[in-house]
Amino acid sequence: MVPSPAVMNARKAYIVCASPRSGSGVLCEALWTTGRAGQPDEYFGRETMPIYWQKWGVRDYPDYVRRMISMTTTANGIFGVKIHALHRLLIDEVFRGQSDGSPTTGLDRLVDHLPNVEFVWLRRRDRVRQAISWSRASLNQQFYRRRGDPVSAMGFPFDFDDILERCQELKNFDRFWDGFLRHRGIDPLRLFYEDDLEHDFRAGTRRALDWIGVDNVDGLNISSTFCKQSDELSERYCERFKTMLANRPSVESVP
Repeated sequence: MVPSPAVMNARKAYIVCASPRSGSGVLCEALWTTGRAGQPDEYFGRETMPIYWQKWGVRDYPDYVRRMISMTTTANGIFGVKIHALHRLLIDEVFRGQSDGSPTTGLDRLVDHLPNVEFVWLRRRDRVRQAISWSRASLNQQFYRRRGDPVSAMGFPFDFDDILERCQELKNFDRFWDGFLRHRGIDPLRLFYEDDLEHDFRAGTRRALDWIGVDNVDGLNISSTFCKQSDELSERYCERFKTMLANRPSVESVP
């Protein structure tokens, strides 16, 4: 594929490799607000793409990719995108008509299309808490809360099987990213929500900015309006799930 003018205007790109409820919203908003690290968002999410498609007046998939890069690359030439493993099917669809016949995936073609790509792989150490957060957000359709938003009074039922299924899905997502990065020979910046974002998201964001190659990181304003959504109920469910899991020897443990 011949690089488009949009790609030629971007000198550097990065991909945040994420999974649901990994803290990627906090990280990507913080990167975006610096004004120096592109505007990383879920441009290949099935709920997000139609919003940008309409906003940018897109004609087709190649036009979408061009506008995605040209409209969100910051003045210093950096483009960023957040990708969940769940997005890979839509990425395959976007790049299907742009294949040169080689046995590569849409994600491979996207990476090859971007300039000087860096990778930031964000995960959570505690998949049970991540699965509970995902289950709750999916049920209540409240995927984030910003400062000033009222705290939701909505509870959610405990569902062992749903949490276990989501734990397995999250494990598979991590396996996908591990396999993809190994196959490409990529050594990414590895961040964990509990270590790098939960208690001091600015420190984790600075690590990402340094990795991406943004200059003068110490002087940048790094902010996020996202609030932590887990609460006492989440913790009770976490302990309940782990206790039940320990008493079911036929069920594979969740590391």
